Amino acid sequence: MNGKLVNILAIEDSVADIHLIRAVLHAVPRFHFELRHARGLTEGLHMLSRDACDVVLLDLMLPDSMGLETVDQVHRAAPSTPIIVLTHVDDESNAVEAVRRGAQDYLFKARLDGPLVSRAIRYAMERKRAERVLNESIAARQILEAEVLKISTHEQQRISQDLHDSVGQQLTGLSYMTRSLAKRLAQSSPSEAAAAQMIVEGIQTALTEVRNAIRGLAPVEVDAEGLMVALKRLVATTGERCGIECRFTCYDPVRIEDNDTATHLYRIAQEALHNAVKHARANHILVRLQRKTDDLVLEVSDDGIGMNGRALNNSGMGLHIMHYRARMIGAKLDVSSGAGRATSVTCTVRQEFAHACDDT
Repeated sequence: MNGKLVNILAIEDSVADIHLIRAVLHAVPRFHFELRHARGLTEGLHMLSRDACDVVLLDLMLPDSMGLETVDQVHRAAPSTPIIVLTHVDDESNAVEAVRRGAQDYLFKARLDGPLVSRAIRYAMERKRAERVLNESIAARQILEAEVLKISTHEQQRISQDLHDSVGQQLTGLSYMTRSLAKRLAQSSPSEAAAAQMIVEGIQTALTEVRNAIRGLAPVEVDAEGLMVALKRLVATTGERCGIECRFTCYDPVRIEDNDTATHLYRIAQEALHNAVKHARANHILVRLQRKTDDLVLEVSDDGIGMNGRALNNSGMGLHIMHYRARMIGAKLDVSSGAGRATSVTCTVRQEFAHACDDT
């Protein structure tokens, strides 16, 4: 940072403290700075909105603002600007809390000296720069993950459509042809008719497997009521396959126009059901889909033994993907569980994000 001019904004009502800061920084070799001064929070926020700065030195006790709310307001006004809190020795707890709220460091007014202040400024700027780079990296990764998941979902839909239009249609046609052949052979050659009937049954089995594969790739129909139908089918299939009681309730129609949102909600329910069966060893599972004021709520609850730390670790990737899917549709996911008690998974999404509409 040698040779670079550091623009400092000090929001501090004590003129004596400002003179002290200016004096100790002037004594630091090769530290070039410009110090602007605001005596209150309102003035400081105005200066921040007008001209950017490299760092803010912030007093928590100002004529028009006192305490941690001061940090919150500066952080909201200039989230990319590092903040160093100026505090008294007997106010260290507030200073530490200020760091938790977004400040980069704090300095005691009674211990200000040039090397300490300049070093704090350099470190605060570097930490903020590293935080910005990290956030940009996380944002870029999230965008990439979202795009990969979107492409994967659309590719699954394409494959399911291709299977339906090609293999499914061909098997359906062969089934009709073979069934007709079996009928014609029934009178003239019973043994060959029996063989033809076996072929019919084999084709029907293959057709069922293809339909199951199609349903697995694209479980939610494109129409607005597809999620309700898909969840009802999922619950019934899970109950039959696992031999436990599974119920689905949706007392008022919940229509979701956006198929991607509906598919994400379905996958969350699917993973929650899997965890309830495999980890919680539940005997009763309830899947509920409902509207609450401006929200759509999907809830999967069970009466199992709960998911202890080991179970949570074993299903960690599934829970991670559930949370990721929820973020993809602007939803909030809550998982309530613990050893020896039931598990509840609740996904809440605003109706406007789901493009839901009332049943007409």
